[in-house]
Amino acid sequence: MRKSQGMDKGEEMLTRLRGLVSATFRTVIVTATALGCNVQANSNDVGAVEVPRMTPAECQPGLAADSRTALWWDSAARILGGMDVPESAPIVGRKSAAAHRSQMNTLWTRFNAKRLQPIREFAQRELANGPGPTTAPVFYPFSGPDAAYALAFFPAAADLIFTGLEPVGEVVDLDAMDDPTLAASLEQLRGSLRSILALSFFVTMEMDADLRRNKLSGVTPILILFLARHGYTVNDVDHVVLNPDGRLCRSDANRVRDVRSTDERIPGVIVRFQAVGDPRERRIIYFKTDLSNDGLQKHPQYLKFVESVNPPTTIIKSASYLLHLKEFTTLRDHILRHSQAVLQDDTGVPIKLYRAVQWERRLYGAYVGPIPIFQARFQPEMANAYRETAQPLGFGIGYQHESHESNLQLFFRRSDKVITTLPE
Repeated sequence: MRKSQGMDKGEEMLTRLRGLVSATFRTVIVTATALGCNVQANSNDVGAVEVPRMTPAECQPGLAADSRTALWWDSAARILGGMDVPESAPIVGRKSAAAHRSQMNTLWTRFNAKRLQPIREFAQRELANGPGPTTAPVFYPFSGPDAAYALAFFPAAADLIFTGLEPVGEVVDLDAMDDPTLAASLEQLRGSLRSILALSFFVTMEMDADLRRNKLSGVTPILILFLARHGYTVNDVDHVVLNPDGRLCRSDANRVRDVRSTDERIPGVIVRFQAVGDPRERRIIYFKTDLSNDGLQKHPQYLKFVESVNPPTTIIKSASYLLHLKEFTTLRDHILRHSQAVLQDDTGVPIKLYRAVQWERRLYGAYVGPIPIFQARFQPEMANAYRETAQPLGFGIGYQHESHESNLQLFFRRSDKVITTLPE
């Protein structure tokens, strides 16, 4: 019997995922942590580099001043999100954006009702009373530009840091585009969102190809449109590089684009935003870098940046089971040593590595095992744990994206003691 049209589209996207996943392993999708404090890290770990501040320093000579205002950035975010723009905005609505607005409203209404609203209810019920304040920074490995889910789970987080291999990109002047170019760019932007809105995750190689073809390049346009759709005001965007000496330096889109994978610097972008009625200015920072063991050895300043968050909350979903691999033990061990709480699906840290003496766990949903392409990552320990006890989840998430097949695990650290020995 044929399934509904919506399920057919989902299966079609999963088929594309299966075809692309081996390339995903090679490209090592990553996405990382959140911070906002200026704590000095232990100089004995991962190289002695200075912990950077979240406010980038003026350490790149010859940068031109960016004249774009908070109103410009927020208007651009709203146009990209398919939302109305104030008449006083320097960026005005264009006829070529009308179709985008209509289609984005349809897509977002469905996505919000099916995915985000149940997640907000889950977060209020299960996460609001966790260890530490709800404003604590969030560590999100393997996220890409997924501000949509991160802010649904952690709507009050002060700082969030994402990392991936997708290009940082930029938001060009929409008003300078002619109508055909703007219409085509917005259509390509919607295309890059198709998998996360339908399935709950990005198919990285597809998205990377979409973003490189688009005038609205990289993750930056997606970050700001998700913020606008969540109801936040976008105040500013700064391109940055994280230097080998640990300094976070303000840069520009051209210089960030020119940073190569062989470079010792790490390119990134900081997006500053606010909630209505909240005086706090909050930040998302995205870095383009490789968080495999080899990548972290090459860029020791990155983990120093991460370690300045104390204590972080970690979220992991749709992570290609990379933390099950020996090539990712440095990142995996960092999560186990430094996180006070971890929210993950079965693609995160293997459940057997969460020792009961140190972690309280809550299981949600159902564990039916990995999708076929990842069947070697089946976890008997997780299957046994789910047979013993699990609470309802109420929404679909991850590769098993239907609600009756999805799983989440929430781990709280029982002890403040630093872990010195990790299980094999």
